[in-house]
Amino acid sequence: MTSHEISPAKQREIERMMKPALTDAQWDRLLAFGEPQEVAEGEYLFQAGDLDYDLILVDTGEIEIVRVSFGWVDETVVGTMGPRSFVGELGLLNGQGAFLSARASKPGRMLRVSRSRLRLLMAEDDELCDIVLHALWARREILRRGPAALTLKLVGPRSSREFLALRRFAERVDLVHTAIELAPGDLWTLGEHGIGLEDLPVAFIQGEPMARATPGMVAERLGLSYQARADEVVDLVVVGGGPAGLAAAIYGASEGLDTVLLDAVAPGGQAAATSRIENFLGFPFGVSGGDLIGQASLQALKFGVRVYAPCEAVDLRPVGDDIDIALTDGRLIRTRTVIVTSGAAYRTLDLERWNEFEGAGIYYAATPLELRQVFESPVVVVGGANSAGQASLYLAANGCPVHLVVRGSDLGTRMSSYLVDRLLEDPRIDVHTGSRVVGLDGQSTLERVSIDSVGDVAARGLFCFIGAEPATSWLADLDRDADGFLRTGTDVSVQSLQRWQGLGREPLPFETSVPRIFAAGDVRRGSMKRAAPVVRRPRPAGRSTVLGVPSTGSREYHRGRRTLLARGGGTTGRAPGRDAPMDGGNHHEVQNRLHTRRVCGDARGGGGQSTRVRRATGSGARHRPARPQGVGRRRRARSRRGCDRCDEDGDDAVRDHGGAAAGAAGAEEQPARRRRRRGLRRSAGSRQHAAGRERRRRAGARLHRRRCHRGDPRFRHRCRPSVLRIPHRRPALLLRPRGRRRRRR
Repeated sequence: MTSHEISPAKQREIERMMKPALTDAQWDRLLAFGEPQEVAEGEYLFQAGDLDYDLILVDTGEIEIVRVSFGWVDETVVGTMGPRSFVGELGLLNGQGAFLSARASKPGRMLRVSRSRLRLLMAEDDELCDIVLHALWARREILRRGPAALTLKLVGPRSSREFLALRRFAERVDLVHTAIELAPGDLWTLGEHGIGLEDLPVAFIQGEPMARATPGMVAERLGLSYQARADEVVDLVVVGGGPAGLAAAIYGASEGLDTVLLDAVAPGGQAAATSRIENFLGFPFGVSGGDLIGQASLQALKFGVRVYAPCEAVDLRPVGDDIDIALTDGRLIRTRTVIVTSGAAYRTLDLERWNEFEGAGIYYAATPLELRQVFESPVVVVGGANSAGQASLYLAANGCPVHLVVRGSDLGTRMSSYLVDRLLEDPRIDVHTGSRVVGLDGQSTLERVSIDSVGDVAARGLFCFIGAEPATSWLADLDRDADGFLRTGTDVSVQSLQRWQGLGREPLPFETSVPRIFAAGDVRRGSMKRAAPVVRRPRPAGRSTVLGVPSTGSREYHRGRRTLLARGGGTTGRAPGRDAPMDGGNHHEVQNRLHTRRVCGDARGGGGQSTRVRRATGSGARHRPARPQGVGRRRRARSRRGCDRCDEDGDDAVRDHGGAAAGAAGAEEQPARRRRRRGLRRSAGSRQHAAGRERRRRAGARLHRRRCHRGDPRFRHRCRPSVLRIPHRRPALLLRPRGRRRRRR
């Protein structure tokens, strides 16, 4: 079943949604958005080719939907709409011009709902919005398989790179079309239509041929390209139509912002090139990339996002309080805010004839469109991440013997475990780890691929999934790292922060080095592609995952900061990511002193380890034993790891950081120390002292939380309890509980 084939049950459901039965109340509310008009028999309400047309409400009378006659086909009636129904399809929302005509077969009273009024209806009435949206989508699905598909006809050779790009654009934008693949022996038939080989591919739009058609030419003709309005300044422009761009556009439009989405090819990005996604939230049975992007695009249209593709941005310049975005055709879009989600460009292998076979055997996606080019033929998949694994399983399930070439020696390094298990169990897939593709061979199309570990293998296609480079070459004025990824938020370099002094603030999260320009998705430096590396990567407790410094709400940060302030440690006392970055010597000084005081002993000498650590280890010289008693799980885990700063194991660490005795001499004194401590703990005075200390600690913690939540200016951070599972000691000055201190008896 292809991406547009549906089951009989789904077909019946779509037919039911095409002509919804409206109640009297629903119909009255719908009529309130229209302008009435009396229509005579034979009168056209809109015709094929009209770039701007209305949703037609049929109060009385009847309308027939007509596909006009072409040079080789006659006029065809696609359907009829009677009273208490409406005429229109999905093109009303995405800006596409009409490709069918609406003609009155019976006179009656009709009402016109303009596109602006239609968007108002969808914004104000949720019930009518769902009914109309389902009907428009269902009609697009039905028209795709009927005679209306001949209104856009694409013709080209099967192995043509340009023809493949044209078909990919039509499918991703969800156009009603027909694609005709010409075999080498069928090219002689073009002469009957006055078309030569040099004119391919050809797009027939309403029967008129467009030679050497490109996605941009077809989009311009259908009304899908950007058309500037006089003195228009939009609220938000999202550059890039991948998952991140679609999500940003939907969120912006749902908040009432006038939102424009631009993409150089078509909405979807790399997600649309994925045959099957099984670990995406909300799809327990998996979903194809095309279906996922199709639903997201429909949701964007629902909220009024204006989607333009192919529409490539080539420059971005601040102009006063606004920003100008230049397109490839020279047109400008003026906006107040920009979100860059341009993603990345596919990487290629440095091989001879690579460019020659692109589109003729080399592909960067594994969808039904590419599958038709290599159906039941041997293929080679290059890559070691999830995309390569999903493509291999999809191709093998459709009858293609697969050679998976992985450069690394371990397949599970960058691939999810569930994919690794399936690949190794599938007999149709041969996995070659520690291997590389070293050569390509074939006539006009790819026929053989050379792998260094196995030699030449027959291959009708090579699917390349070796990652991508950030598409930021057109953003020369923004701060980027050495690899081209955009720096955002507190990651912006110090040199770029100078321009922010006039604004009196630092960059917001996800904001680039230029104000009001944000970045999201793969183009942003530090973006996380998978969750597993975050879970598996060890990180010091109490540090922010993003900044790599103590969290402003953590107990570790405030205890160390106030201690250094009291000792004159030189720290500025400003929270990282808020007033100024806490970097350089100050940050490391805080961490080293915290480590020295808490674990390894007092750096000023004399005291050795802290009381809690001594009680846990039973020694002033040996810290962090393998399995200490009476401590929490997190501290026990750190004890098993050993001392992070000393690079010593917990069982063998005998270095003295605070003046405590070490080595054999210290070991001889340990039993005496333990006896003295046990005697002190047995005394009544010691027990009372420990109880009072615990009461004061708890009172200080309660006061800390109350001041934090009441907005005390000294506590402008967010309190994060249970971050470290380390007892929160009361700071000497700020958290001392008031009241008379209880005198010890």
